[in-house]
Amino acid sequence: MIKLVIFDLGGVVITSPIFAFQKYSWEKGIPSDFVVKTFISNAKRLDTGQVSLSQFCSEMDTIYKEHASKQGNDVCKDIRFQEIMDEYISSAKVIPEMLNAATALRKHGIKTCVLTNNWTNDTGNNFKLLPFPSLLHYFDEVFESCKLGLCKPDPDIYNHVCSKMAVTPSEVIFLDDSPQNLKSAREMGMTTILVKNPIAALKELKNLTGIDIFQQHVVEPCAAHDVVHCYVNLKTGIKMHYVEMGQGPVVILLHGFPELWYIWKYQITALAIAGYRVIAPDLRGMGQTSSPHEIDAYGRQKVCADVIALMNSLYIQQATVVGRDLGGFIAWDLSLHYAERILAVINMTPFVPTFPNINPLERLQANPGIFQYQLYFHKEGVAEKELERDIERSFILLMRSAADMLKVSTADVIERGGLFAGLPDKVERSWILTDDDLKYLVEMYSKTGFRGPLNWHRTMEKDWQWNCKIAGRKVQQPSLMITTGKDGLIRPQFCARMEQWVSKLDRAHIEEASHWVTLECPLELNRIMVEWLNKVHSAQSDHSKL
Repeated sequence: MIKLVIFDLGGVVITSPIFAFQKYSWEKGIPSDFVVKTFISNAKRLDTGQVSLSQFCSEMDTIYKEHASKQGNDVCKDIRFQEIMDEYISSAKVIPEMLNAATALRKHGIKTCVLTNNWTNDTGNNFKLLPFPSLLHYFDEVFESCKLGLCKPDPDIYNHVCSKMAVTPSEVIFLDDSPQNLKSAREMGMTTILVKNPIAALKELKNLTGIDIFQQHVVEPCAAHDVVHCYVNLKTGIKMHYVEMGQGPVVILLHGFPELWYIWKYQITALAIAGYRVIAPDLRGMGQTSSPHEIDAYGRQKVCADVIALMNSLYIQQATVVGRDLGGFIAWDLSLHYAERILAVINMTPFVPTFPNINPLERLQANPGIFQYQLYFHKEGVAEKELERDIERSFILLMRSAADMLKVSTADVIERGGLFAGLPDKVERSWILTDDDLKYLVEMYSKTGFRGPLNWHRTMEKDWQWNCKIAGRKVQQPSLMITTGKDGLIRPQFCARMEQWVSKLDRAHIEEASHWVTLECPLELNRIMVEWLNKVHSAQSDHSKL
């Protein structure tokens, strides 16, 4: 029975360093076998951490010069090993199929780890594409030879890994691109796979485990109990709770109703791994952020001020904002009222222009349609009583996938006497809502109740008056509108004419997703967001070079 799969790093999870050696050799007109063999024959001290990479580069340069002197080869004396390392570090590419396979194995109860002959890199040029902390989202452990003082193919390093992972060699599959490394592992009783072609190797892994490792698996979400929780007293007078992960350009995730930062659990991890600094706050009135009682303490102007105050407290000059549901309105408002602070916008809420001659509350009262629930929410204490009567049931009824037969109507709430009137007392939770999700939401809302988030719906006229000051202003930042095909509340047709108001608009669509797209289709949503963010930041980088 297989309990652990070990992945080599260079040559398995990322492209082999041998390619960098070959490219360098070809460009210099040097036999690649000479460069590679010289490195391999001298690498043990580097792999075991006896010397650092900068020391090793200096030693290798001396070795190449001595060889050139003995052989009378002027070309070899110009070899600079640091240049080879720079080439490898800058050109290394992740093999996404391997990361997906690792995720699939873990979802099926098989432990995974990386075992790499790695170096103490003190050159200042580090892997930016796949830093080691990010690997822990795909693998249970990462073992580096330079930290252990042991290197492959020494059997002692394999015994160390087996001991730490609590397995025997016969319970292990080991993927490596070195026959020598695999030989000693195989002699210990491990099942081995020589990786020459990643897809062929993964097919062999699939046959050995019986797991479809080619099926797309989303990266492990961040869990409420092991993510970094932060708290800050803002100059707007509230204490804000937020979750932060990653390094790089800042992306701020703005949730909706009745949600928390936790609605982004899949996106936080994926964006952080992709090279972004992700900040997901509990917005005013929700979760562990202050929840004032008064309606006047709410409104989009105040929530926007909270976000800017958070940026100021963290010394963030600019950020991309991502919004959904009510948080989507905040994202658009920020792009207009604080244009200099917002680099780009990703939204799942349509842009709704402000017209000074059209009061949105009066328009809603005249023709509520599917938005009648908002009028129901306007009555203080009524919706609170219904939602708080059984908080677990409230979330089970609200958060459902597109495929669920049970639907909560938002169109005739007042006539029925409540949002959940007429629905069964006992309902099974949807698959998009895990036990942990439900427990966390119930825990948070048991402390705060629903008055704070409901107050957001009671400031409609105040929000309109605030935005009348900038009526006619257009969104100038690069923007991405993501629509879904199965959301009965936010429909694609509501976004039909957004180009009139959003100057640099891109679009994406996820047909099978409902209102809860972040939980229902995280793999597709993450891909769309990361690709678009990379494009925007690449364009920004190119512009800065001009």
